[in-house]
Amino acid sequence: MGDFGVLEAKARFLSILEKWPLFGCSFFYVRQLLENQQEVDMILSINKRGLRLNRTRDNSTAIFIPFSQVKSTDKIVTERKQCLNITIEGENPPQVLYLETESGGEISRLIGQYLFIGEEYHGTVLRSQ
Repeated sequence: MGDFGVLEAKARFLSILEKWPLFGCSFFYVRQLLENQQEVDMILSINKRGLRLNRTRDNSTAIFIPFSQVKSTDKIVTERKQCLNITIEGENPPQVLYLETESGGEISRLIGQYLFIGEEYHGTVLRSQ
């Protein structure tokens, strides 16, 4: 390994780190509501690559959704709980991911910001890398 300065070392470190799938993520505890009325505790992570639902027991990825497949988000508040529905294109018909979370508004805004950035600066929705 050659000699290099502090700035170059930092740059190399960040170039390695940014390849990590969870780099720059915001994390949210959610409960996925499945069609069979089963509820599964998950960790939702959001970064420039898209949405990732990880299982809480082993942190393995259950679902990955690139922003190019996110059609819309819908926050729903009832007397008993708050939910966030995420409509996903790419399936025929589109699928809806049902999540119970206290952070529905924050998650929806964050997804909207990534979609806006993708459209505004790249002329298209962000693609997974």
